[in-house]
Formats: sequence, structure tokens, C-alpha cells
Amino acid sequence: MAQAFGFEYFLIIDIPTSSDKELAKLSLISSWPKTLMIEYDENRLLENSPIIAHLRASSGPVIWNTAAITGERPEDERRMARELFERHNIHHGVYFSTHRPDGSVGSVSFCGPHPLEDEARFLTLNYLASLIYDRLAHIREETQSPREALTELELEILNMTADGIPSREICEKLAFSEQVLNLRFAQILHKMGARNRMHAIKLAMKFKLI
Repeated sequence: MAQAFGFEYFLIIDIPTSSDKELAKLSLISSWPKTLMIEYDENRLLENSPIIAHLRASSGPVIWNTAAITGERPEDERRMARELFERHNIHHGVYFSTHRPDGSVGSVSFCGPHPLEDEARFLTLNYLASLIYDRLAHIREETQSPREALTELELEILNMTADGIPSREICEKLAFSEQVLNLRFAQILHKMGARNRMHAIKLAMKFKLI
């Protein structure tokens, strides 16, 4: 589909949090060259990515070219980022934000040597991006069970949260501070591939963990 719309590559990702450092770990599926992904992560280009910053702040699409977008990076990264993409014949691209009812947020992107200048094709891609991300999310939910990954304590935390017990009471019962509980929940979300607590509860119920 990417090639049919005049692009060379595609990349589908979950939107990174501030603690994420590697794009490869967020990629659901991609046709990026392996060397491009490796160099991107080795040079820690995710942290200051202006595109990721835009996707975190807005639900609108991002149309970019290497000259303009690399200019928004810190000075020491500008030439590095531009040369990396241009070496792989990537000069233009577009990122479409995708949002699901369960709160998960991702992006479907296309890039290559030429810009997307046709408005009708742009609107079509924007529509298809949401369908693609939603389908991939369903596939993940159907094929990934977190049962073996979660500890008894983590299952207990999920159970209490699903029962509507406030965080303060959970902390009292488990002798946790609020900070420790938040760290525990971050681990649960990571293991389950969930975007937030409600999504984690939904997945736990789907797999009959609670």
C-alpha cells in the first residue's frame, strides 16, 4: 500500500512515553531498513524527535521533509539525523495519529523520496491509517496473553483496581507508598502491553485473569 501511494517505507508504532528510548521496541510492524532503525536508536534520535513531540501533543497528522524537521532538533543532532534519512533516500513523509476507544494511541507513517501532494490520496491514507492500527491492536490482544508474565501481587493489584478500590486503600492494604504503587502499575502495563489502567483491566478480564 505504501508503494501504491508513492512511498518507499512504512512504520507503525505505539506513541512513546518520555521513558522510551528505542524506536525499535515501539514498532509494531515496519519496512524501514534494518540499518536505519539500528542507527536511529544507537544515536538516541527518539528522545528529541520533533515528530514524536507533535504526536504526543496533537491528534493531527504531521507532514514533513528532512530539511525542515531536522532543523527542529538540537544542533548536535541536526546533521546526523538528516544524513541518516537521506542516505536511505528518505526526504519526505507523513505521520497519521491513531486513537482507539480503549485509550491506546499510535501512529501510522509513510516516507520516501517524494512528497504526498494529492489531497484525495492524503485523506484516503488518513482514513486507512486508523483501520490499520486498530486491526493490529486487535491482533495483539487476540494473540498475547499476559497470564504467565504477571506475579500474584500484580494480579492482586489488578483485582483491587477492577473492584473500584481507590489507590489510597490499595496502598494501605499492601503497605505501599503511592509512588511504589505507580511503579508497580507501570510494570503491569509494560508486561500486558496496555496503554493505561483501564486498558489493563479490560485485557485482564478478556484473558480471565480477574
